[in-house]
Amino acid sequence: MIRQLHFLVVGSLFLLMACGTSTKRSSITLLRSQVRQGQYQQAMKLVKSKKYYPEKNSTLLKMLEEGMLLHLTGDYHRSTKVLDRARELSDQLYTVSISKKIAATIASNQLDKFYGEKYESSMIRFFLALNHYLIYQQGQGADGKKLTNQQLQNHLAAARANITEWDSLLNNYRQQVAGETSYKDDLSAKLFGAFVHQQIGSSAERQIAIQLYRDAKKILFRNYNSYRSFNGKAASFRKNFKKLPGMKKSVVKKKFVTSSRHAKQLINYINHQLKILTGKIKKRDNIQVVLEQGLISAKSVKKINFPLPTPAVPLVTSGGRGLSLIAFTLNVLSISKGLKPSITFELPTVVEKRAAQQLTLIVQDKKGQVIKRTPLALMNPLSDLAHEALSNRVTATYTKIGARVAAKHAAAIATAYISYKKSIRSGIPHPMAQIAAGLIYAGLNKGIAASEKADLRCWSTLPHSLRIGSLRLPKGNYNLVLERKQGKSVSNIPLQGLLVDSSKKVKLLRLRVN
Repeated sequence: MIRQLHFLVVGSLFLLMACGTSTKRSSITLLRSQVRQGQYQQAMKLVKSKKYYPEKNSTLLKMLEEGMLLHLTGDYHRSTKVLDRARELSDQLYTVSISKKIAATIASNQLDKFYGEKYESSMIRFFLALNHYLIYQQGQGADGKKLTNQQLQNHLAAARANITEWDSLLNNYRQQVAGETSYKDDLSAKLFGAFVHQQIGSSAERQIAIQLYRDAKKILFRNYNSYRSFNGKAASFRKNFKKLPGMKKSVVKKKFVTSSRHAKQLINYINHQLKILTGKIKKRDNIQVVLEQGLISAKSVKKINFPLPTPAVPLVTSGGRGLSLIAFTLNVLSISKGLKPSITFELPTVVEKRAAQQLTLIVQDKKGQVIKRTPLALMNPLSDLAHEALSNRVTATYTKIGARVAAKHAAAIATAYISYKKSIRSGIPHPMAQIAAGLIYAGLNKGIAASEKADLRCWSTLPHSLRIGSLRLPKGNYNLVLERKQGKSVSNIPLQGLLVDSSKKVKLLRLRVN
């Protein structure tokens, strides 16, 4: 009776665990739906509620989502404060000792702390730099009062500081995974970083910007050709990645690179900025565009069938002693003669979703006449980064996780078998003893399944892609339209109006579209 009560309690706990996981997964779906519909206040209530990963091990995740939602509402001051705390926590988690990480592999990943992917930690820096620059541009404090010149310069300096610190972080990544097709550099760090340095305006800062644009070209070729958004031969590029450093660039380009339109547009953008900085274009652009498009690809569940190394034996009793351990194992796993026993568990996956759309900013005068068309170059295909990061990690840990789950099943079977043997020795008939032991294993099996649910935590409000562009416009009032083209399909989205004044400052236009 006590044993039955024990398993009822354990089963109830497993059921609660499974229900909790289901609730959290549905909250991710709800959050993304609310953000797509622009329901940012409702999304904020959800993120702060107990429905959205309330455990301490998900503190970083909640900070990231809150910081992004504040950014989306235009509350750049509060967004900056939250993301600053997120950066500090992210850095602390990043320096967690190796021994703790090894110990954490014993349990399911969803029970471990949320560390964030490398690209997520990197994007904290991007949005911090962007927030600071937007505050500098708006010229207002959190209280709505006009900022002093010193306060304005402080925010511009903070944008630059985040860019500089971002480069240090990426340098750390490069040292860790040199020679691998893994996230270790970021185009947006170079491109947005170059823009910030340009705005400071000194000769030294312009030289830094020039170097960053040149570095961006190298990164696009060496690292971002791994992504289908930029390279039609991305799979071949990744497969032969370790051989490429020993080849001439012309050979690599011919055999392993088919540049997409995105890649060509980005090269055109970089070359245009270099011409401005080197004086080949006398009048610089006065409008800079950063566009956040859609939502990054979400994590989903992938079911894995993992084989158990158990020899095939007939399911027979051994006199009055009952089944052997191997026979009992095959029996409880419901394995027929000739079939290999296996177990199933979940792994997280991110469906590859390349940046397929071509985006063009159309500028119209108040009469609707088109003044200018400016392509918005793909600065960062974040869904590509998410797909690569998880694919690399899951491939590396597949066997380890499978072995861990197999060990749990082995322990569960051993527990059930001990109960079975005790029943046989106490005189309980073999069929009844086997049924009782089978129920014990079934209960433990459900617990294993609940504890091995895939960890679907991710910074789900990040954009699908980041785009960048620049143009020059005379003083006046304009209407903006975003043209989206994919294949033969073309659609236009009306955007906010644009007022261009006589200021010598470059105006940063931040846009967000689904």
